Amino acid sequence: MDSRHWNTALERLSDSIRQVSEEPLRAAMMAQVDALRRELVSSEALEASLYREIERQAQELVLLEVARGALARQRDVREVIKTIVESTAESFGYVLVSIYLIEGDSLALQHQIGYDQVVEQIPISGGVSGRVVRSGQPILLEDVHADADFLEAVPGIASEICVPLHDEGKVVGILNVETFAPQRLMDQDLRLLIALSEHVSLAIQRARLFSTIQQSHEAYQMLVGSIGEVIYQTRMDGTLSFLNPAWKRITGFDVEESLGKSVIVFSHPDDADRVFRNRRLIMSRQRDSVMYHTRLRTKNGSFVWVEINAYAIFDERGALVGTAGTLTDISDRRRAEEHAQNQLMFADTLRDLAASFTDIVEMPAVLEQVAVHVTQVAPFDAGCILMIEDEQFRAVWGSGYAERGFGGWRTAFEVSLSRLSQHEEVARWGKPVILPDLAQYPDVMGSATLDWVQSRLYVPIRTRRVAMGIIVLDSALANAFAMDEAERVLAIADLASAVIGSLIDRQRRLQIEKDLRQALEREQALAEVRSQIGVTISHEFRTPLAVIQSSAEMLERYEGKLESGRRADLFGNIRRQIGYMAQMIENLMLISQADTSGLAAKPRTLDLVEFCETVAQDMQRLAGEHHTIAFSHRGSLESARLDPYLLRRILVNLLGNAIKYSPRAGKVLFELAAEDDGVVITVSDQGIGIPPEEMDAIFETFRRASNAGMIPGSGIGLALVKRAVELHGGTIFVTSRLGEGTTFTIRMPLRI
Repeated sequence: MDSRHWNTALERLSDSIRQVSEEPLRAAMMAQVDALRRELVSSEALEASLYREIERQAQELVLLEVARGALARQRDVREVIKTIVESTAESFGYVLVSIYLIEGDSLALQHQIGYDQVVEQIPISGGVSGRVVRSGQPILLEDVHADADFLEAVPGIASEICVPLHDEGKVVGILNVETFAPQRLMDQDLRLLIALSEHVSLAIQRARLFSTIQQSHEAYQMLVGSIGEVIYQTRMDGTLSFLNPAWKRITGFDVEESLGKSVIVFSHPDDADRVFRNRRLIMSRQRDSVMYHTRLRTKNGSFVWVEINAYAIFDERGALVGTAGTLTDISDRRRAEEHAQNQLMFADTLRDLAASFTDIVEMPAVLEQVAVHVTQVAPFDAGCILMIEDEQFRAVWGSGYAERGFGGWRTAFEVSLSRLSQHEEVARWGKPVILPDLAQYPDVMGSATLDWVQSRLYVPIRTRRVAMGIIVLDSALANAFAMDEAERVLAIADLASAVIGSLIDRQRRLQIEKDLRQALEREQALAEVRSQIGVTISHEFRTPLAVIQSSAEMLERYEGKLESGRRADLFGNIRRQIGYMAQMIENLMLISQADTSGLAAKPRTLDLVEFCETVAQDMQRLAGEHHTIAFSHRGSLESARLDPYLLRRILVNLLGNAIKYSPRAGKVLFELAAEDDGVVITVSDQGIGIPPEEMDAIFETFRRASNAGMIPGSGIGLALVKRAVELHGGTIFVTSRLGEGTTFTIRMPLRI
């Protein structure tokens, strides 16, 4: 009986009791009815509570089943999260549900239900969510305002549950549920969400594992697919059980249509026995692996050369279950090997040709040998050789044209080749030109008697990268010439060109010898002129002689009237001019000797410091008070072995020039320094300097700087210095700045 029937019965009973006349009895009976009614109400409340609990447990079971189903069906973690969030909200009426995963230092929203204001990122450093992440423990807030960490991102939140999500023991995110008043979250909600979080955590682990596996699988597939070699596997019966995509790239057959077929099906008929024999070596356990070359049939009917590396494969019990290996396209390698073999044979041809050139000294004989050897390397029906003379072609050899009724080929080619752009390209750039179909070049055919020609090859004869002629080969077949044949003809032409170049060089050498003889005769004549220049240079004596004469006359005429200082100046003038003349005479004698019989060093042992100091003092006396020579030295230089005469000429010329080209009161630096096993001599002045563009010419005989002006000089001093330095095995360098001065630096051995 349900509660409605009980209430009806109690009402009827109450009506009956009210008819009882005795008050005490009626009251006692009504009290008992009221007690029954209260008991009935309590029973109804208990029944309703039990019903609600059973209903909630059923909802929890349904939700967990949904989670398990999502876990089983979905491999994408985002899809699993979406299903669980939406099912949780729908099953229990939660209005605010969300799941966040950790990304860096924040929680990133994955999916949510019910939020108008979405919070995409939550820092893990604070708040309730951050505390759950840091502690790894779930939190139930029946009243969110009682927790200091609660951050009211959405107004009106009354309660919250935040549960951590785990992956391999580490917190990777949170499941969060929030409610508005008057709804409150309780312990039973916490238990449900903890159970649900375990399923979400498992889903995350499974999805990430699947993602890793899938990435590895994709990487494997990509690797296998990108390998240029075929990877294959066969069963015991020899049928193919695995092929990677390279199979189709090499053979043209689809992998699917090839699996289950024997390799013999794709083999060249002549190679089938080789394939079978090598497979038998593995299957009979005579070898664990084999490597061999064979030809495979392609889908278009052609054959491709491959290298097969095969090895035995075994199961876990050690039983042979088939073969596996790689298959590599070696067509290019085979072509390269064939090309190399042909090149070796062609090298023999070139050696024979080179040997035939040994005794040839005339160009026509060279071209005749070229024609003979070209016939061995290129298929042609007629051909000719034309050389370039005065920018026109001249035929020097021909074959096959007269036999085909073209007797006037020589003139025809000479005229036609001179006006065709193809020939200009060959002649100008030195490259072969192939005309595979002459029907496309109507201007090439200069005569109707050449209408049989279908293709043509032009090859330059070049020397030092300049074309000097052309080889023309004609064929009655279209596309008769290939580039490798053109290159071989070019190699023959280049070898001939080397011989032709040698013949030309011989002619040039004879001309050079003639030119040298003429130059030598001119040089001898020039040497004679130079030897006579000494006579001309005597004019340089006029100035010093005039100075000497005028000074002497002054001394003679005014001997008693001149002051001592003036007399000293006049005597100094005389001494300087005599010194200048003496130096010029010495230089002339030496340069003349150098131009005729030559100079030779005569070394003697000397104290170099003392020697140089003496020269400096002598030059200072000549310079007088107008210039100062500052001599310095360092290092041990006492036991030098040099030619004192030549060394003095070196120093006198350098110091004399420094004095001559320096202004009055100028200072000349004369430095002497030991260096390793040699000596460094430096002379520096503060004079007019040397123009930079004339620095390289100042050591030439009779050359003077353009800015010397009226300063006297013969132009032979520095030439003599350089020769004397070189006789000592030394070198001389000069640095100069206009208006500031010049420095000469000599390095020579201390002993010669």
